[in-house]
Amino acid sequence: MFFVGSFLEDLVGDALAKLTGEVVALKKVSDEMRDEIQKLREDFQKILNYAHQSRPCMSSALERVGSRTLILGDGNLSFSLAFARLHPETEIYTSVFESYPEYITKYPSGEKNIIELQTNHSHVHILFSIDACLLPEHWTGFYDDIIWNFPHHCGKTNLRKSRRLIQKAFASIGRLLLFSRFHITLAKGQSGLDHSSILFRRYFKYRRLPEHKSDSWNIIYIAAEEYFILQEASIFQPELFPPYISSGYHNSERSFNDKIGSETLTFVKSPVVTTVKELTEYENKIFRIKRIAHEWRPFFHRDLSIIYLNPEKATELERGREISLPALIKESSEIQKPLEVSKEDFDLFGSSDEEDAEKERIKQERLKAYAEKKAKKAVCIAKSSIILDVKPWDDTTDMQEMEKLVRRIEKDGLVWGGAKLIPLAYGIKVLQIICIVEDEKVSVDDLIEQITEEVSDHVQSVDIVAFNKI
Repeated sequence: MFFVGSFLEDLVGDALAKLTGEVVALKKVSDEMRDEIQKLREDFQKILNYAHQSRPCMSSALERVGSRTLILGDGNLSFSLAFARLHPETEIYTSVFESYPEYITKYPSGEKNIIELQTNHSHVHILFSIDACLLPEHWTGFYDDIIWNFPHHCGKTNLRKSRRLIQKAFASIGRLLLFSRFHITLAKGQSGLDHSSILFRRYFKYRRLPEHKSDSWNIIYIAAEEYFILQEASIFQPELFPPYISSGYHNSERSFNDKIGSETLTFVKSPVVTTVKELTEYENKIFRIKRIAHEWRPFFHRDLSIIYLNPEKATELERGREISLPALIKESSEIQKPLEVSKEDFDLFGSSDEEDAEKERIKQERLKAYAEKKAKKAVCIAKSSIILDVKPWDDTTDMQEMEKLVRRIEKDGLVWGGAKLIPLAYGIKVLQIICIVEDEKVSVDDLIEQITEEVSDHVQSVDIVAFNKI
């Protein structure tokens, strides 16, 4: 027994010594890997520092402007002051949304900027009470460049409201621009574009379409709806405008984070295609290389059904003949227009008053019988079952309280159903909740907007996961 016990002790000792040796070897490898990772971090930091130092050499569209420039929503007017120093020969019209008394109350630091602009920069004109979404029509064609930095809707972050603001602004600015440019600066990630494509000017994709972020402002798609196309994009360079301090964050004098990766996008009005030949030439001009896509272009499925309003022209179109769309629409409308004829053309043999009265009596009896039959039928109420994803601000949001607040929203025709919490990332969970709505009584868009407004302290955004008719 003693011999067996001694043998087992030796065996265990050898195994333990071998295991200890392996642990020491692994620790050595781990230390070497840690040192290698630290070296990689240092090298990467050197690259970042070099890129940061070389940024002032990058060309920016804000350095190249025309003779007249309009600046929208400048907050404390510090950007206008810096811009005036950079462009002393440009006639600058800078504007703010507030009236003068409101402006002084909201931006106390802006008063000294007003004094300096009026004293030392005679080429700058200050305009108060200017809404970027309702610009005067008599400004059409007056400005060469329009600039708007960090637009916001004067509230907490809300994608729906931000997109609506930008859409109204593009519609308003689109009425003014003829051959001018619109420069808009957004915080990093808001545009939905690939940031590296802007940083390194790599805006071509090969063999695949770009993937624009859906959880963003989708600005190139909104711009396309108002006939704007992205011409240029660059990293915003605050070092070009030393006194500039952005303001207006959460409707206060607080500033936006404009130091890290903000993006300046330059839009121009896109050409309007009026013939099939122009459409082909324009596409060939943009996409000269096969399988190459542009990162900064929106991707829609083009709807050419308008061309086929007149079926007789379809064969001509397929043969490659040039067809003018406005003329085609006019021809189609003339074909579909009903003929106007007088009653005399059909009253060839005349009719007696007795026959007309009898026909009217029969008609009224049939209408009455139909109405009674229809009234007896049960009315079918159109309903929809909707699943909503309600996203919180962060992992500290009280999800149970958020669900209670959402369920407190009551409407005629709205019934809340089951709900559950779904893990998203980094400890953040999403409230997925079911609701049944009567289509005629409840608008889903209004319901989502009501949730984001009334529960804004808890809710960041609301998305539709499923929408089914019942």
